[in-house]
Amino acid sequence: MQEYLDNEAKLAWSDIEMSEYELIRKDRGYIFQEFLKAAKDIVEFGKIEKGTNATFIEMLDFFCEKEILFFEPSDNLIYPNSRIYVKGMQRLE
Repeated sequence: MQEYLDNEAKLAWSDIEMSEYELIRKDRGYIFQEFLKAAKDIVEFGKIEKGTNATFIEMLDFFCEKEILFFEPSDNLIYPNSRIYVKGMQRLE
């Protein structure tokens, strides 16, 4: 079971890394930098509040489209789409 979870975490990390490469190819690496800040808080607290700056909104839109993050409008909070993505985010540190 542990081996399966480790493999799933590697796949989640791979999804995140592929998103980074896609952003860099489009000269939008600054969005990934915003994601790294958000990921640190998600790993620590399990969620983050929605920010208001344009870069944060672009990051949220991109990673929600990739189904890595999930925005809950009723409480204005952002969650990882699954606990496996939290494990993938931990590998970014």
